[in-house]
Amino acid sequence: MRLKDKVALVTGGGSGIGRAIALRFAQEGARVVVNDVRREAAEKTAGEIGAGARALQADVSDSAQVKGMFAEVDRDLGTLDILVNNAGIAYTADDHRASLTAKSEARVTEMLSGQGVQTHWDVTQEMTDAS
Repeated sequence: MRLKDKVALVTGGGSGIGRAIALRFAQEGARVVVNDVRREAAEKTAGEIGAGARALQADVSDSAQVKGMFAEVDRDLGTLDILVNNAGIAYTADDHRASLTAKSEARVTEMLSGQGVQTHWDVTQEMTDAS
């Protein structure tokens, strides 16, 4: 039980890879918080884990909901030891292209270039939810 008594938050934990990570962390002894934008999905995974698991519905694209989620984890479980930023959505190529602003598209291009990230972290910290 390598993660005994560690508190782990898995975003997008209601299905797919996030669900698998949440289940595995629980097997390793972690107290798992399962986040998903769909409450029912988070509750289903938490129910599969059983005692000690917690489901939290929050849309991680909304900074206010994320702050609320972290505040709830801190209030109820204490220090967060492990965070898995797994939440994501699937787009078609056309949907994806249309949804990115010029600023966020430039960041993604930079990350995928293989040349290393050149943009300083404060640029992304100042991005709005819409960016």
